[in-house]
Amino acid sequence: MNAEIEKIIQADEAARKNVEAARKEAENIRNQAQKRANEIIAEKENEFTEFKRKEFEKIVSEAGSKAQRILEETGHYLEILLNKKNEQLDDLINDLLMEIISS
Repeated sequence: MNAEIEKIIQADEAARKNVEAARKEAENIRNQAQKRANEIIAEKENEFTEFKRKEFEKIVSEAGSKAQRILEETGHYLEILLNKKNEQLDDLINDLLMEIISS
């Protein structure tokens, strides 16, 4: 009977060691999974940051191009207005001179 009790005690101790080993293995697996998850998160955050940077540069570039086009159009329109003003001023001066000469 002592032999049987000894076998039970040894089996219980072996089971306890197996449970402890399994617990340690599970903890290692969980730690590795957490580490990998953190790496993936960091990687995706970097990708997202790069994506935002590229999109920002694209938007700024498009805005710069649009602003340049508007500036050119404004310059052209201003030139037209100045030409009209000068033509009207010339016409006014001619009209006044004709008035003065005819009176």
